[in-house]
Amino acid sequence: MGDLFQLMIIAFLTETITEIIKDSIPCQFSKKINKYMSVAVALLFTFGSKLDLFSLFEMQFHIPYIGYIFSGLIVSRGSNYVHNFLGHANDLRLHSKENPNNSQ
Repeated sequence: MGDLFQLMIIAFLTETITEIIKDSIPCQFSKKINKYMSVAVALLFTFGSKLDLFSLFEMQFHIPYIGYIFSGLIVSRGSNYVHNFLGHANDLRLHSKENPNNSQ
């Protein structure tokens, strides 16, 4: 399975599972708790599937697993956010390839 497709599936599943958890518990959660729950679900998925969004863009971190953590934080925002993030990242990547001497 392609990594970008896997990323979108994990973002969608994170949204879905977070909503199921919220709907199955009778008490109302604050927005802060909803965000933390979404982050926890996303981190389980990114660590469990070893999905590192940043490796797709050839970015490497010196700290092990930091790519999984950052990917989980991005995925926790939801599938629409991930789609927009990937579009912006791809635009930046294409721009840097077109203008290699214009790096900052």
